[in-house]
Amino acid sequence: YTLSLHDALPILVIAVVFGLIYGRKAKSMAEATGKDVSVIKQIMEAFFKKFSAASNWLKKNTKFGRRNLYVENPMGRRRRLWPYLLDENNDGYEYKAAEIDRVSCNSPIQGLGSDLGFLGARLLVSRVEQYRKKHNLSKPPLRLQNMIHDATISEVDYDYLLQATKVIDDSLTAGNQKQVERLFGMKFPVDIEVEFEIGPCEAYMFKWDKSEKNLQEIFYKSLLWQKHHGHDVKPLTVLKSVFDKPLIDTKAIRAEFEKQFGNA
Repeated sequence: YTLSLHDALPILVIAVVFGLIYGRKAKSMAEATGKDVSVIKQIMEAFFKKFSAASNWLKKNTKFGRRNLYVENPMGRRRRLWPYLLDENNDGYEYKAAEIDRVSCNSPIQGLGSDLGFLGARLLVSRVEQYRKKHNLSKPPLRLQNMIHDATISEVDYDYLLQATKVIDDSLTAGNQKQVERLFGMKFPVDIEVEFEIGPCEAYMFKWDKSEKNLQEIFYKSLLWQKHHGHDVKPLTVLKSVFDKPLIDTKAIRAEFEKQFGNA
């Protein structure tokens, strides 16, 4: 049957695009998505037809890596590709070379994402520390908990929530771009964007759409969850202390929460 890009969105096209970034082949992506190889190839062909520069870049990077034994991301970080030095007559060489071909395409993309994540996180921590000193606080109101590739996990005090959303966003996007341009001379053809997930723990998180109403809803649900799990907190009181004007139906949210988890 005929499959257009529109018909394939969002799952298949996203799977194929990420697969191409990771250097995966049509057969591998077909097995992962449960689709026929011909369907995956059709999406790949449509993608490369629309974004021919991406196809050329992937081929160019593979050739560069084989010739120079390294690839480099736009900030100058190099990934060495020593397995290309193996004797071509050795058993398994083609398999290993294909694996390193995938690395040569993926490393400048995913590696850059990781570098940007860590640089942004460092900027975030320094800004929060400046805030702590300025306001003579005993501890920073935002505490970085973990870094996983390009994901930043932080713990934030209630009364710093609104400020945190702003400083996190700028530190990982516009502020990060400025420092990378200054330090590494890298120019961004498109601006960096970040997504937020907010909650009381990693097991109970909500994607934030960046509206105040949605933030209030997520915050209130998080407070209910904390109270339900034994924290000494009054959800409605805390909500009103952080937001000047509640925009949500707290009674309805509480009723839905208690229907799912029990009394809060």
